[in-house]
Amino acid sequence: MKAPTRLLVAILAALALFGAVPAGAMAGEDGGQGKGDNSATAINTEDGSSVFELAFAIRSVTGDVVDQTNTAVAYSRCESCQTVAIAFQIVLVMSDVTTVTPTNLAVAVNDQCTLCSTLALAYQFVVGNGSRVELSEEGRAEINAIRKELRGLEGQELTNEEIVLRVGALADRVRQVLATQLVAVRDDDDEEDDEDEDEERQQPTQGEDDDDDRAPPPGEDPGTTEEDPSTTAPEGQQPAPTQPQAPEGTTPPAPPPSSSTSTTSP
Repeated sequence: MKAPTRLLVAILAALALFGAVPAGAMAGEDGGQGKGDNSATAINTEDGSSVFELAFAIRSVTGDVVDQTNTAVAYSRCESCQTVAIAFQIVLVMSDVTTVTPTNLAVAVNDQCTLCSTLALAYQFVVGNGSRVELSEEGRAEINAIRKELRGLEGQELTNEEIVLRVGALADRVRQVLATQLVAVRDDDDEEDDEDEDEERQQPTQGEDDDDDRAPPPGEDPGTTEEDPSTTAPEGQQPAPTQPQAPEGTTPPAPPPSSSTSTTSP
């Protein structure tokens, strides 16, 4: 096993400036004050081994700042090894924002290694129009399936090229979900008011047999019925992060995905 060099320390220190956090999956609400960052960090220093790290996060922004960071970092200092880091982040903007500066970054580094293959992929999706939204039941099921397929890439002995193609296809599925499966969040009070209005609109029906969908005649108890992308990083270098710009008064589209690959041979 080879010890990481100062190069790795420098890379991680630089990423800390972006607010990157250890790999993991998160879901929750963010007030827009620099929280909710997502990072996958894969470090491989063992000859003949494979390291795979996935971070998949869904965040909701209710403040006036969109500054989430999504990073994928893959570092190899080994022989005949493979290192893969994949980061997916979905940011749902649920308020009128004044600052839009999300960061999407992928870094892949080969450090004094032979026959090593290193890949970093970062996909960030920033969507919303300022109103409260959530994934539909079908959308949640599809996102869970995508996450499972991403995790299933580990251990399949795929080449970097094969991984890039499969992850790109899964990213397209995420885009489709966000385009078709976001629904407005309704308060319980609003739902109850709507139910009351529906009941008030029902009128007794005469001359026909009673059934569950009609109001009963007077004198009887009423019944109710209830019916859910790729740049190559030279050894030791980092690609520049993407900096999306949003038109004034609108929520930004998803920043371009960031990816970095690095492969060496004797």
